[in-house]
Amino acid sequence: MKKLEQLKKQLLAEVTDNHGFLEVKDGKRLFYRYWLPDGNPKCVILFVHGLSLHSGSAPYGANIAEPVLRDYGAAVYAFDMRGHGFSNGVGGDYPKIDLVMDDLARQVEFIKSQHRKVPVFLYGHDVGGLQVMNYAGNYGTSLSGSIVTGYAPTVRMDHYQMGKPGFGEQLKMAFTPLFKRGATISRVLTLDHYERRGGKDPETIKMLKVVADDPLAVTAYSIRFYFGSGVRKEFENARKIKKPFLMILGDRDQMFEPDPARQVLDEVASNIKRLRVLENVDHYSVITEAQKTIVQWLEKLEMAGLAK
Repeated sequence: MKKLEQLKKQLLAEVTDNHGFLEVKDGKRLFYRYWLPDGNPKCVILFVHGLSLHSGSAPYGANIAEPVLRDYGAAVYAFDMRGHGFSNGVGGDYPKIDLVMDDLARQVEFIKSQHRKVPVFLYGHDVGGLQVMNYAGNYGTSLSGSIVTGYAPTVRMDHYQMGKPGFGEQLKMAFTPLFKRGATISRVLTLDHYERRGGKDPETIKMLKVVADDPLAVTAYSIRFYFGSGVRKEFENARKIKKPFLMILGDRDQMFEPDPARQVLDEVASNIKRLRVLENVDHYSVITEAQKTIVQWLEKLEMAGLAK
């Protein structure tokens, strides 16, 4: 633990992005980065990162905003979830289920205080997309719209089979009361795990190497984390999303397929909704490749007077 804290201190000193800390409901401090355009922003995008990673991981950082979104005139903020990156907390777990959305609500409140009367869009990748759908469906009246990339409600079967917990871990999950389920209950598929099980797909190895190469990666999650994020409620939450909604997937995404995403989109209550599947784009490259599609979508909303 001391080694990890020392590493975080060292890496934090090397951060060159604009950054800060925000105190949330229970006193924990969440780290965030931000990128501002030249002049007054047309809108603000609040980005929610994916499983295992943090706002500064290789696929993220400035790749979230630059060059397209920043040139368009969007201010972009990206927080580390609690227990991830430089944020306080236990990696992969929340003391209470409600704190997942409470943390996000505090972030939205902060963004609005910094950029008054500017449209705010919530944008999530991977499990961050799951959290965005949860927030947009239940607390989204203060948002101008929401964006989800690299997420669908069903994981590809080959990825699931490789990553599912062993029999002993399944027993532990079955007999551990929900309120006691800590961060070691459900482990994500790691590169080491994949290769030990005989996995050889180069595209999957490429994706898992992103996590393996990140010194701050989180590789175990609690049931509280997943339930708080909105797992198994994607369709229920979609039916409550009434603001503009955009989903983007790569056709080479190693984890998710487009068809389940289309099913979610069909349930979204908003009349302004779209799914775009990008060619030759995988789970992480969608971050940079999606920027043009996002800007085109924002421009259409702006022209129609809907980015309010």
